[in-house]
Amino acid sequence: MDIIWVIFSLIGVLGLFFLLIYGLNKLNKKIGIVSGSKMRVLDRVNIGRDGMIMVVSVAGKLMLISATSQHIEKLCELDMTPEEYTAQLQNDAMQAKSNFSAVLASVMSRNDSGKDNEND
Repeated sequence: MDIIWVIFSLIGVLGLFFLLIYGLNKLNKKIGIVSGSKMRVLDRVNIGRDGMIMVVSVAGKLMLISATSQHIEKLCELDMTPEEYTAQLQNDAMQAKSNFSAVLASVMSRNDSGKDNEND
């Protein structure tokens, strides 16, 4: 009888834990939407342990920004709209995917031809 209470207690605690995580995720999404309606980070690259370069869209303008834990600096403004930059990112991602597919097919064909030569 005691083991049944332990099992139900464990299920209850786990249920509360997952309910708390679900609630925090919902709360984080609402906070992010409210605070980031005019400013978005479109791309970022880490440089070093605590530094990064970011492309940020602020009120329809693109800016290149460097950021460290001590300092944030605007490097320049870009001559693109955020939509053009996003389209360029998607285009680059598709090209990288197709390049990977071509390299993978090349390697696979080499492996297949190598196996054929071993069997002869």
